[in-house]
Amino acid sequence: LKTVAVVSENGDELRIFVINRDPTGEKISLALDLRAFGTLTPIEHLFIAHSNLHTENTADSPDNVVPHSQSLVSLDHGKGTVTLAPYSWNVLRYQIQ
Repeated sequence: LKTVAVVSENGDELRIFVINRDPTGEKISLALDLRAFGTLTPIEHLFIAHSNLHTENTADSPDNVVPHSQSLVSLDHGKGTVTLAPYSWNVLRYQIQ
């Protein structure tokens, strides 16, 4: 995994960027401990993934690899788990209260 977290310029949103590069090609669970950020409300989980790593967008097929959005599970006292698709790029967005 490669991860980085940033807080928006106005301080109202936490964004966590995660790349799942696990060589097994399996889904993985990411354990989150975000208690240091106070109360967080999930916004969304954006991700890009495809089962074929050699797939690319072309002029004839521009939507082979596209971003998807799914709901984030609410945190339990700042802690939670997110499942990441194999070989995926992810953005986890939380509203900071």
